[in-house]
Amino acid sequence: MKKKILFISFYGRIGLGNRILSSILKKRGHETFLLFIKEDRSLLVDSPNNETEQFQFLDPSRGAGFYGTGIDVNPLTVSEINIIAEKAKEIFPDVIALSSRSAHKRLSKQITEKLRKVLPLSRFIAGGYGPSLEPAYFLTFVDFVCIGKGGQAIIDFVEKENPSNCSNIASIKDGKLNVVPPNDNIDFAAPSFLDWEPKNKYIVEDNELHALEKGFDPLNYVTIASEGCPSTCTFCQACQWPRIYRMYGGNAKKVEMRRPGSVIEELVFVKKNYNIANVSFMDSIFTWNKKWLNKFLNLYEKEVRLPFNCYVDSRFTTINQLNRLINCGLYSCSIGIQSADERIRKDVMGRNESNDNLLQFAKMIHSFGIKFTYDIILWNPFENEITLKNGIGLLEKLPKSNRIFIYQLKFFPGSEILELYNRINPTLLNDKDFVFWSWIYVMILRSEETEKTAKNIIIKSQYRSNPYLLRDIYVNIVNNIKDIEKLFTIRDIKKGEKLRPTMYIEKSCKNTNAVDGEQRHAITGKIAKHDIPSGVFLKYDDFYVSYEEHRAF
Repeated sequence: MKKKILFISFYGRIGLGNRILSSILKKRGHETFLLFIKEDRSLLVDSPNNETEQFQFLDPSRGAGFYGTGIDVNPLTVSEINIIAEKAKEIFPDVIALSSRSAHKRLSKQITEKLRKVLPLSRFIAGGYGPSLEPAYFLTFVDFVCIGKGGQAIIDFVEKENPSNCSNIASIKDGKLNVVPPNDNIDFAAPSFLDWEPKNKYIVEDNELHALEKGFDPLNYVTIASEGCPSTCTFCQACQWPRIYRMYGGNAKKVEMRRPGSVIEELVFVKKNYNIANVSFMDSIFTWNKKWLNKFLNLYEKEVRLPFNCYVDSRFTTINQLNRLINCGLYSCSIGIQSADERIRKDVMGRNESNDNLLQFAKMIHSFGIKFTYDIILWNPFENEITLKNGIGLLEKLPKSNRIFIYQLKFFPGSEILELYNRINPTLLNDKDFVFWSWIYVMILRSEETEKTAKNIIIKSQYRSNPYLLRDIYVNIVNNIKDIEKLFTIRDIKKGEKLRPTMYIEKSCKNTNAVDGEQRHAITGKIAKHDIPSGVFLKYDDFYVSYEEHRAF
């Protein structure tokens, strides 16, 4: 019997997991709706706070400061909760499926309790990393929890009268947690295309309900070719599915790949029917399977040939692979340093990656002219003054970049790094210490001018007591750098479109009227005043400067 399913996710407009499950159910004749609760906005905060629900980060390129994310800076309002309830009541779904992270578990409870009042006959299930790690908590307000991957579980949950004995399903029986051992029981090699059809997709933001497509970059197509991750990072859940499955007596592959032809078929379809301009691959490490990548790129080069970005990793990417990726359209990537101290990176964070290997990889990417971002994680209780200072030795050798993010480490429930923390109980440095080293790291990586200043600052004690002064020092130096890159469009931008970082790249330019590359995130959400062609430098008079001057929705 055909049923209605309402998928709900929090703080984001992509929701790959829900889009995959929606495609599976639509293929079986069911009607699906996707409701995205709030944008994944980040806003400038006065100072970092280690007690937040979600991580914070330092972004020196926009406002040059620390930013809060998600629920901490853009909380759900009473009006928005009522809008969600009214829309759900209008849809009148048989099933409500929540995709949640650990940071959103209290929000999941709040939304579920509200929806149960208006939809008492609907069946509720929760899935994702949060529910998989803490099923007992989520089962205090939902009927069932999906442990791990939900391809088969969602079918059983929707179509069976009593799914409690089905694989990957957790429930409460006789007052106790009952988990049916999870397994990879659906063929991920050839799933349905991700459900990017605009119909029945909504986002609640700014106390209004909007069609999702109005606030999205429709020409940047986001997809995934694999599930899982080959890495062994202790702080990230992407590589932990086998470990999570073992907790409940099940088994899972470390990584599961779609067939190259399946991904190409999807991209050819959306290129033809949606006229997409570029692709974002969200795989944890796109290059890890050399045989798969070679087959895929052979097909991509012939049949797709669109600019794309993906995640690469120095441990899994060769120079030949990188050269092929670039020839096929790769235009940007990230370099995950995580900890600048080799011992912390290996022994604490689970990344068997030497300084020499990282350095060689970064130089290789730089030599190809690809725009790259450095990712570093601080607020790590295992770091101390010695390890942080040791990190300078690596950072000063790396190629300079204007794309640098310093993230605040957050522990996931049940993660290996949390278990290590509970066992060793290290002493966390105070916020001022991490703020100081965050700015020092940024200065060393940004330019020769900022690096020179950073090395002078390290020996001056006054900045240790007030490290927030370093922000102004950094900004003043950067503002006087003569070779600042400008934003260059990589696709046509239509009048009224909301600007996104996927629409442009940084390039050298002497035009002083062009937008500085440092502003690529700061102008996100601004609205184009007129059509802007591909292949030109973006100017400030191309878009409305004030968000309130012309809203996206």
